[in-house]
Amino acid sequence: MDAQAFVRLREYVLSDLKSSLISHTPLPFLLQKRVLETLIEQARIPFEADPITGVQIMGLLETRLLHFDNVYFVDATEDYLPGTPAQDLLMPEPLRKQLHLPGLVEKQQRNSYNVYRLCFGSKRVFFYWQEGLAKAGNGELKKSRSRYVEQLLWAEEKRLKTMLNPGDPPLELAPCVISTPKPQLWSLEKTPSVETVLLTYLQEHGLSATLLDSYLKCPLKFARRYLLQLTETQEINEGDAPDV
Repeated sequence: MDAQAFVRLREYVLSDLKSSLISHTPLPFLLQKRVLETLIEQARIPFEADPITGVQIMGLLETRLLHFDNVYFVDATEDYLPGTPAQDLLMPEPLRKQLHLPGLVEKQQRNSYNVYRLCFGSKRVFFYWQEGLAKAGNGELKKSRSRYVEQLLWAEEKRLKTMLNPGDPPLELAPCVISTPKPQLWSLEKTPSVETVLLTYLQEHGLSATLLDSYLKCPLKFARRYLLQLTETQEINEGDAPDV
């Protein structure tokens, strides 16, 4: 964008100043400055985005004027799409109306436009949400899907002239396959060097109930800790050190 700005300044703004009828007329500095600022304000920098490939994680406002093959709305619940309006203590809603400023209604209309423009400008759109219980305060409230999803489903039900039930297209259930990781078997070969280290350790520290209990629980862990003396990687606990 910086390079584009310099190109527009050199190729258009300065070129217009040189070719103008007053280019050779002596003018006060403040007037020259005002003319230059006016031309810069009227200049426009074209934005040519690179071709978007692969998976792009974007916010709703970032998708304006863009078209996609597949769009996935993640967690399309009322809490996030459009979301709970924040309290504006400096400019509350009644004051905004008095000052003729856009308020909550205008914001909702803008969000609706962005969502539906993105939907109708894409080939395939998928909404995902989780239906279940979510704690809110002292009670429990059931998550509700977004109002935009409800409007789209209502339009589809009117077109089909039937009520859609969970599992019926397009109100399908997303399959979730969970596979448990297979346990890996680790072993340490009992070599003469391992026996030598074990005997040396026992001669220096002796046999205790802690060593015997550790060996009976996991011989490999015992060997790593006491014979090989391997320690865990030291990591910063962000919960205890929030400033780090």
